[in-house]
Amino acid sequence: KLCSVRKQTWKILNGKLPYKDFFSQYGHLNDFINSITVDLLNKDIFGIYINTTVFYFLSIFILGYISFKLSNIYCFFFSVLILIFNHPIPEYPWPNYSAFFFLTISVLIFNLKHNFKLFISSFFLGISILCRENFYIFIIPTWIFLLILIYIRFRDLTKLSYFFFGLILPIGLFFIF
Repeated sequence: KLCSVRKQTWKILNGKLPYKDFFSQYGHLNDFINSITVDLLNKDIFGIYINTTVFYFLSIFILGYISFKLSNIYCFFFSVLILIFNHPIPEYPWPNYSAFFFLTISVLIFNLKHNFKLFISSFFLGISILCRENFYIFIIPTWIFLLILIYIRFRDLTKLSYFFFGLILPIGLFFIF
């Protein structure tokens, strides 16, 4: 797995374009994020592990924060400990970790009362699809279900359009690129 991730990172660092010059079996945004870190660390491939670990642990703390907001500080510590003890470190530099990070941000930001938060939440869903392309299989049905719930709950086309365009924007910009 590392060899494949490493190859995609080097291709982006050398100015290659996804789908035109190479095909990534993962999400191209994940390759791009890895290439930035590798470049910042003087072409040290260890940067891919740093990315994976940072995204993973930030995701755990975001989930802990969400449980804190829904319950109390004990739930925060309990959820963080359970998650870390069940999966202490990311073993491979898979794009699942960066995609999961953006999914947890989406859940954290999701708020039906604020149109802009709906947009940003949906935007991060789109970013997670770009990190791990096969995530669209799970995210698109969830997104459609949430669109239907927003419509049923509010009958407000403004809220609906904010949530709709949040996901469409990052994916659309990627295809324009």
